[in-house]
Amino acid sequence: MNSLLQIKPGKLKLKNRPFIFQLDQPLKIASDSGKILLLIKGDNGSGKTTFLEQVIIPHLKQNNILFLFKGQDNHIQSIIDRSLEAIFSISHSGKNLISQVFFNAPAKHPAKKITTPTAEVLLMDETDKLLSSSEFDDIIKNPDYKLLILISHNLDNPEFQQHFNLFPRKYSLTIAGQSAVRTASFTKC
Repeated sequence: MNSLLQIKPGKLKLKNRPFIFQLDQPLKIASDSGKILLLIKGDNGSGKTTFLEQVIIPHLKQNNILFLFKGQDNHIQSIIDRSLEAIFSISHSGKNLISQVFFNAPAKHPAKKITTPTAEVLLMDETDKLLSSSEFDDIIKNPDYKLLILISHNLDNPEFQQHFNLFPRKYSLTIAGQSAVRTASFTKC
């Protein structure tokens, strides 16, 4: 059984932040079967995005776990998405991609086909507020993703609660505090 996340408990130091996280127990999520949801909750300014960017993402990179990230800055995300679409004819990972020719210049060589690996983890930092219910449903039902990590302020929204019921395994990571030491409590829902 492989682990998608396996972060040891204790004090987690951060780069360029005046605070640290105290993780109460191991943040361990195995990738055995079925889709998994990890909800990251907390008050504004508690450090939810910082935990995602400085603890979870480095862990995924270190363990060579492929992930996709959708950030809360819609303008920056739009630029990233358009850039990727300009370079590749992409809609989803794990598909054959055909590189496109820029500026309608004649191609000296035929388009090169490449295959991208499938991302196992999807990280969404408050992007649910930018999506319709059907768009969010399409993301959740995508069979490629084993783990969805979601930061949201809409967790109590009944419409999104319906989507969360599609996950056989659900976890919660609650970030609390505004002090130099902030707690991160990991629980199974």
